[in-house]
Amino acid sequence: MAKNNNESAPELQAGLSEVSAIRDILFGTHMKTYENRFNELSAKLDEIHEKLNTSISDLDQRVSNDMATMEDKLVRQHDKDHAALLDKISKLSEQKTDRVALGKMLIQIGEKLSS
Repeated sequence: MAKNNNESAPELQAGLSEVSAIRDILFGTHMKTYENRFNELSAKLDEIHEKLNTSISDLDQRVSNDMATMEDKLVRQHDKDHAALLDKISKLSEQKTDRVALGKMLIQIGEKLSS
């Protein structure tokens, strides 16, 4: 059985070379056209790929810059709001009457009214 496989290998090789020769005869000119077209498409694809990479890099840079700008704006707005809140708390503390002092004043008013 092994001898049959070894003996058929040269015959198979000869058959493949014949098929290859027939393919070259039938498709030789078309294959060159297809190969040229494939190379053109491959070059265009490489160009598009490069443009996309450049566009992605530019977009990434713009997003990074925009994020940094937004972060700065948020920090400034937070600081501004925090300062305004502290100012309002300070004003409320100054305007608020102390409960102990208010209680003493009410007692004095009550004593004056009863006398």
